[in-house]
Parts: sequence; structure tokens; C-alpha cells
Amino acid sequence: MKKMKRWTYSNFVPGRRFEFVGTEFQVVRQEKDRGGMITGLRVLDGKGLEGFINFTDGELTDAITMHNGWTDPQIAKMKDLCERYNVSFIRDDYFMHDINGNWTPGFVEGWVGGDQGVNKTIFIAIEPDGSSHS
Repeated sequence: MKKMKRWTYSNFVPGRRFEFVGTEFQVVRQEKDRGGMITGLRVLDGKGLEGFINFTDGELTDAITMHNGWTDPQIAKMKDLCERYNVSFIRDDYFMHDINGNWTPGFVEGWVGGDQGVNKTIFIAIEPDGSSHS
């Protein structure tokens, strides 16, 4: 049996840096209690970290991403835009509309840019399929 890592919140939840927990189950439980974004991981209740790694084939960030609402095309598009505008991609900087909402369901939106070398900023909205509007 391989040795299991211990995780901080930063491995799982954006904006929860440096909070230490022992297993992903504790992360899920604490986020569920706080009404956090990864409550969709309740399907993993009762599994330890090794079970979680086996469940996701070791792709921890992909599993978290899948459950906090961002689609892979949205992440790819936002990372691309952040690279072009020379700024860091920080998921907490952007607002995600409810997938069941009436107006722009599932869209991610926010400002990109503002770096000293670029001197430009755009407001971007990205659809779940990755198409963007500015």
C-alpha cells in the first residue's frame, strides 16, 4: 500500500489556502458544512484518500473542477486569456452564473488584464462550451 499524502485546502478549494486537513473526506465534509463549492463530491462519502485517488485515476483537480461548475473548455479559454494578458489565472476572481439561472446560465465572467506591461483590461463572459464574448 502506497503512502498517502496529506492535503491542504489549496489542493482542493480555491481561496482556502493554508488550511490543513488530513483527507479529502474532511475537505468535503468541511466544505459541505460551510456551504462551499465542492459539495457535489458527496458521491465520495465514506471513501478515504486512496479511494478518491483510485476513483479519479489521480486526477484530483479534474474531479474538483467537474463539481464546482467550471467546464474544461471554460478553464482552457480563461487560462489562455490570462496568459495573453500576462496575468495569473485565479478562479476566485471570476463569477459563475447558476447553471439553472434564467440569464447566462453556466457562464463565467469577469475582468482579465490590468498588467503593467499590457495596460489593457477586458470584461469577458465564457459559455460552458468555451465560446467567449467581450
